[in-house]
Amino acid sequence: MKILKNAAKIAFTWAENNAVQFNDLKSELIHFESYKTTLNQMIILLNNMIIKSKTCVQWLKVWMNRKLNFKVHVQTKIATVTRTLHSLFRLMNSEWKLNVKSEKQLYLTCVTSISDYDVEIWWNNQKSYLVKFRKLQNAALRKILSVFWTSSIDAMQIEAEISSMKMQLDQKCKNYAIWIVELLKKHSIRKKTSILYSFQYSIELNLDLNALKYLNWNEMKKNLSWKVKKCKDRFTQIYWILNKVQKTLNSIKQIEISHFKKSWG
Repeated sequence: MKILKNAAKIAFTWAENNAVQFNDLKSELIHFESYKTTLNQMIILLNNMIIKSKTCVQWLKVWMNRKLNFKVHVQTKIATVTRTLHSLFRLMNSEWKLNVKSEKQLYLTCVTSISDYDVEIWWNNQKSYLVKFRKLQNAALRKILSVFWTSSIDAMQIEAEISSMKMQLDQKCKNYAIWIVELLKKHSIRKKTSILYSFQYSIELNLDLNALKYLNWNEMKKNLSWKVKKCKDRFTQIYWILNKVQKTLNSIKQIEISHFKKSWG
């Protein structure tokens, strides 16, 4: 709490010097911990505003609870997807029924964009979450294709050209991992990743990253040979995401393109 009070003091000093005023009603406090009991400590700002701790806060449309398991966030997304689907179903049941292509486009635009939002921070093959999202997608496929309730799920996915829910979530994580690998070394996210996940570095050493354990946040390249033997297990979500594309990155080889030696003339 002392660190928070000092940070608040610095922020208020900067605001006073730059003629900036904060909205105290939007100030929130949450303690991230793994204990069963919740901390009820509060903070008093310089203007005597009391900020009480909460069990869940929203930041950038992501709900975070004190244990950072994103359970509230997933439940909120499932409820939002359910409401959106019901609205689409009413539109599909109208007298001027839409064609299959339009219904599919509405589903991908209005529903998938909600269910796939920031899945990289919470998706870790949770079966309980996957079952709920899968039920919603199956209901949408039956409505789009106008098929019986007992129709094969795989056949509907092929007919509608929509991949399974698990493939969609895994693909989002893989795309995010590839984006991280392509970042510059100066990027803040790239600095938080292990050097073992560098595209060029892993290929040059020909490392078997699946057999190795993972380094901590602040590893140094010069100490790699020593730390490979005494490194820690993977324990963060970003390591798990990057691990999903290691086989793909290590299998990429440079392909030589033979050019025509003779001229076209």
